[in-house]
Amino acid sequence: MDAPDTSEKRSAMYSDASVVVTLKDGSQKTVPMEYKSLARPGEVINGKTVGAAYDVNGHVIKDKNGNRLYPQRQTPTPY
Repeated sequence: MDAPDTSEKRSAMYSDASVVVTLKDGSQKTVPMEYKSLARPGEVINGKTVGAAYDVNGHVIKDKNGNRLYPQRQTPTPY
């Protein structure tokens, strides 16, 4: 895929990129690439909070009320 060559293409939120997958039988299939979220801020994976702020010792930084600090989910703003 060529790099975007116009301001409109460079500022697009989504891409029309695709990948060619070779199957076991040797045939090939073109599949569009897509974004899949693996985790959201605030979810806990293996005892660690996704998106949380940690200090140098690996402890979660908390606010004055004892709540973990992590970014709130936001809707992307188009340019």
